[in-house]
Amino acid sequence: MASTVFSSTDLAIHSPSPSFGNPLGHEGGDSVRFYALLQACESVASVRAVARTWGLTEAVSASDAEWVLDVQNAVDRPLSHSQSGPRDLERGLLQVLIVNRLRQISALPDSRVFSVVDSLTGLPGVSAIEPSIEKRLRNYREKGSPFAVLFIDIDQFKKVNDLHGHRTGNRLLQALAGVLKTSFRDSDEVIRYGGDEFVVILDGVTSEQTWETAERTRRLIESHLFGVESLGENALRLTVSIGIAICPEDAASAAAVIEAADFAMYGAKREGANRSYRITREIGQVLTPHVN
Repeated sequence: MASTVFSSTDLAIHSPSPSFGNPLGHEGGDSVRFYALLQACESVASVRAVARTWGLTEAVSASDAEWVLDVQNAVDRPLSHSQSGPRDLERGLLQVLIVNRLRQISALPDSRVFSVVDSLTGLPGVSAIEPSIEKRLRNYREKGSPFAVLFIDIDQFKKVNDLHGHRTGNRLLQALAGVLKTSFRDSDEVIRYGGDEFVVILDGVTSEQTWETAERTRRLIESHLFGVESLGENALRLTVSIGIAICPEDAASAAAVIEAADFAMYGAKREGANRSYRITREIGQVLTPHVN
């Protein structure tokens, strides 16, 4: 699908008059034009261009994926007492319109817009991984703060779907997402990778702390009783295999960190599942497994 591209002239015609000073200090009719412009957009780039012209985003070099996440976070963040004026409320409303249009674009055929939120679990979707890791890589390069990635896969989840149906499987995924949401620090990030796989990005952790966190998470899930409505009074237990990758020890790029954690998760499966597993790059690039 061809993306809609606006020239600076197009945007100037529809954007607020410079006489208003701040782009948000305009009359109600301009909000209607803003909405019309958004509805004509068919790509993240065109939505971003409209938002930039209306003073709703900075003209920074962040990727489209990072920008989408920033907009979503701005909408989800409650206004403080110092941000409750008419202009702040209007900015919040226009940001909601932007997020809604981005979600509409994600449903268009052949759309390349990023899926910001996973519709089943409410967690950030797979497209959040790369910008989230890139942000931490920059933080590492600037401040020397390490981070780690946990790649979590439910063991034998296909059997759950086969025995209890996909509806029950979906309810279990939602329940597991709820457990994961409350098991990590606010600075960490829990993401649904897809299917029965989740990714957790841990900020500022050592190798030892990463192992402790992975094992604590694995044991927590193993001991949890997952009761869902479709199971009646019955409850299921789940186990997970967790692959670990630590930056910069194991990899130094977003793609490489995820690949290392994913590969380690499959190592855990090969070793019998229900365990944490890490593959580190030793001198000479020899891959050596480390299992707790």
